[in-house]
This record gives sequence, C-alpha cells and structure tokens, in this order.
Amino acid sequence: MNRTVILLILFLALGIGSYFLLSKEEPNGTFDHSFDTDFNIENTDEVYKIFIADRKGNQSTLLRKGDHWENPEGQRLREYPVSFILKILREVEHKYLLSAPEAKNIVQSFASNGIKVEIYDKSDKNMLTFYVGPNARDHEGSYMIKEGSDNPQIMNIPGFVGELRTMFELKGDEWRDRSFMRFKPEEIESVEVVYPKQKNKSFRLDRKDGVDKVTPLDKFTKVLPGKPNESMVGAYLSEFESKIAEDFKNNLSNPDSLMALVPFAHFKVNTTDGQESRIKFIVVVNEFTDEDGNPRGASDALMRYYVQVDDKDIYLTQHQAHSGLFRSYDSFFQ
Repeated sequence: MNRTVILLILFLALGIGSYFLLSKEEPNGTFDHSFDTDFNIENTDEVYKIFIADRKGNQSTLLRKGDHWENPEGQRLREYPVSFILKILREVEHKYLLSAPEAKNIVQSFASNGIKVEIYDKSDKNMLTFYVGPNARDHEGSYMIKEGSDNPQIMNIPGFVGELRTMFELKGDEWRDRSFMRFKPEEIESVEVVYPKQKNKSFRLDRKDGVDKVTPLDKFTKVLPGKPNESMVGAYLSEFESKIAEDFKNNLSNPDSLMALVPFAHFKVNTTDGQESRIKFIVVVNEFTDEDGNPRGASDALMRYYVQVDDKDIYLTQHQAHSGLFRSYDSFFQ
C-alpha cells in the first residue's frame, strides 16, 4: 500500500471521527435542524405586533398602524429599527452548530441577559417567540434560541457585518420617531409664527380656496402691498413636511422652568382636519451661545434649540438643519 493511499485512509478516518465527535457534542442530544435553526417569517407584512422584554424589566411593544408603527400610547416609532427587525425575521440564517461546552455556557448567559421577542399577526396570534442572547465573539451575528428548543444558535443576516442584538436593546424614547413636525403642505390651513424679540418679523399665513394671504402679527408693522410670492409660500410650507430632531430631551432636570423662558420663536399650525399644533423653540444657552443664540467668543458656535410640541415632548435640534422655518413677514413679498 503506497503512501498516498495510507494518507487518504487516515484523512477519511479523521473526518468520520470528527463527525461522530461533533454529533456527540450536540448540547442536549436532540437537535432538529428544521426547527432549531428556523427563525424566519417569510412574509413580514403579516407581522402586526412585536413584543420585546429584557431581564431588567424593560418592555417595548411595537404596533403596525397602516404605513407606520406606533407604541401603545399612539406615538409614532422610528422607521429604521422596526424595518431592521423585520429584515432579521425575513433573512436571518444559521451560521454553525455550537459544541456542547460552548452551548452550555451560552444557555447560562441567556438566563442573566436574554431578551425575549414575541411576534404576532393581525389577529394577535403568536407567529414566533425566541430569545436573543449575547453577540458572537467575532461581532458577526448574535446568539439566539427559539422557545421550545434547548439549542442556542449563532444567527446572522448574510452579508451583514454587525450585531443583531443592538436593535432589540432599544428602550422608551429610543424607539420613537424624532420628527417634531410632520405636516402635508396641502393640508396646512394656516401658520402663525411669532418672534417675541423681533415682533416686526412675526406673521400669519392663511390658505383659503387656493388663495395665499400673509399678514403681520405686530400692529406696528406696515402692511405690504400686493400679493405674497406664491412660489415662496409653497417652498415655505414644504419645510413643514418633515423636521427631525437630534434627540429627545424629556429627561431634563428642570423642564418647566426651562420651557417658561422667552422662546426664540413659537409656531401655531392649523390643518384642514381641524387639528392645531403648537411648537416653540427655546435657545440652548451654553458656554458658546447666549440666550439670543449669539456666539460668546466662538466663531464656530452652533446654535441649538429645545423644541417643545403641544407642551409635551421636548426635543433637541440645530438651527442650521431647520433654518428654513424661520422666515420673516417681509420675505414673502420679495
């Protein structure tokens, strides 16, 4: 028997031995590949509720409402994290089997920091329940285990480099849509903009029967002749379609006293369905800017606002990102 044949036999023997060794290392002796590794929901359009709970008592419920998602309080949610979770449900794949010792250690970690995820359809019937554990050591995937299984899996989306667990760790306002304005221009009936420290710039814009009217709110401001520029009015109202803040600031230590400050501007928006929204902008005073937003010796100072909507949510946003909102009365007649 020549050397090549001997090496081939040894190679086959090692392969067969490894197969049986790995088979014996299955975490609980019973492994159903079709069940234990299948976390997919092919048609995520049928998903209408996602419930997420961690070991610290944090819970989140995501509800489909037409073309967007909301929490149980009716507050709109951010599109990206929800759409990514749906992508996980559609595309997540099993990467490889775990050895028995590794699986044992991972199962123990689920007991301390596992996240439970429940998926429901339109009739509130459970479609899938699973747990998300720690991220893989190579940061390419996360450990997951299906309810009813004893075998944790490394799961990931093909082509995705990152950690799937991150999206299930969001809490409270982290889920919420950060838009502080979301109006369809054609549904805006009127807009009032008041600048308390620049009253001559304040105005009211009315749209009625296809006619635009802009009038000053300060009685000492001269009424300009002629009609407002239609293209400027249209461009201005388009600014109200989507304004997204940097973050929520509902956890400020002194929100009431802060919101009692004289605002840089406050808006009142009325829509054709009879709704009214009130939005005010309070300048963030810090070491770089004063209460008027003027730089304090810093040429690159960035003006920011606390924005409050209907005396409820408080947001943080930048002047540069939303400067198009701050038009003056006379600007519509240029």
